[in-house]
Amino acid sequence: MARPLRVEFDGAFYHVLDRGISKQEIFADEADYLFFLQLMGQAHQRSGFTFHAYCLMPNHYHLLIETPISGLSEGMRRINGLYAQRFNYRHDRVGHLFQDRFKSYVVDTNAYWLSLSRYIHQNPVRAGMVPHPWEYRWSSCQDLLSLRPAPNWLRTEPTLRSFADDLGEARVGFAEMVDNRCEDDPLGEEFDHILWGGDEYVTGLKKALEPPPCIPEILVHPPAIERPSALKVEEAVKSVFAGGSMELAWRKGMVATRVAALLLHEKTGLQHTQIARRYGISEFSVTKALARLRQRLSREEFLRGKVDDALRMLESTQCQVEANVRV
Repeated sequence: MARPLRVEFDGAFYHVLDRGISKQEIFADEADYLFFLQLMGQAHQRSGFTFHAYCLMPNHYHLLIETPISGLSEGMRRINGLYAQRFNYRHDRVGHLFQDRFKSYVVDTNAYWLSLSRYIHQNPVRAGMVPHPWEYRWSSCQDLLSLRPAPNWLRTEPTLRSFADDLGEARVGFAEMVDNRCEDDPLGEEFDHILWGGDEYVTGLKKALEPPPCIPEILVHPPAIERPSALKVEEAVKSVFAGGSMELAWRKGMVATRVAALLLHEKTGLQHTQIARRYGISEFSVTKALARLRQRLSREEFLRGKVDDALRMLESTQCQVEANVRV
C-alpha cells in the first residue's frame, strides 16, 4: 500500500506520533528522555518548530507541533534519526528503533486543540503510570501548569488563553480539563486520513492544496520565462523602501532586508540556507525573521502596501522580460 503524502505548508499544526518497532521500548532511562527533549530544542532553533504539547512514553511519543515555515518531514527525520543512532549506541543494539516513519495529522486547532492536548497529556494516566497528568515528568503538563520553567521551544500561552486571559485562572481551567479522563484519541491513532478538522476546514484546506488542472502540452507552448534574479528582487525592495539609495544589511530593525529575504524565498526559489549565506547570518535567523515578518504582514496594512509596491515593481520588470522573449 502506498504511503500517504505529507501535507506541509507554512503555519500548519500537526499531531505527530511514533512508536518503537514491535511496540518495544524507545526510552530506557532518564538520559534518553533528556536527549530527545534536547533534539526538540534543536528543531526549534534549526527549523523554527514550535511545540505546544508533548508526551514521551516508554514505547512511543506524541507531539503537537506548529511549523511557521513548512518543513515537518525534514525536521522529524533529523529528530528520529539522531535519536535512534544515540539510543542504539548507548544500549548496544542494532537495527531500526521506530516501527515506521512517523505519523502526522494536520489539525484544525479551532475544533480539536484542547481535546488533543488533553489526550496527549492523559497518556501516562491511561497507562496506569500516574493518577494525574501533572505527576508525569516527561510531558508538557507541568510546564503548562507552571510547576517548572517551560523551555523556550514550548509555547504554553495559546493553550492557556483558551481558558481565560488571567493565566492563574487559565491554569485552573486547564488542570480541570486535562484531569477529566478521556478514553479515545480525538484523531485516532489508526485514522487513515492526513487532515482532521471540521468539514469547512478540511474542504477549504483540500481546495487550497489542490494542484492546478493539467493542461495538455500539445495545446499550450508558453515561452520559458526565468524567475527574477536575486539582484532584481533586491533592487525593487531598495527602490520602494529608500528610493534605491540604501544598502541591504541584516541589522536590527532593518525591515527592508527582511522583506527582501521573503521575496527572495518566494519569487526566486532561494532556500533559507542560501539566503543566510547571502546576508552572512544563520539559517535559523532567516527562518525566525520570516515567520515574524509574516505575522507583521497579517496585521500591518502599511507594511503590506510596501511589499505590494515592491511586487508590482518586480512584476513590471518581468513583463518587460516576457516582451523581450516574445520578440
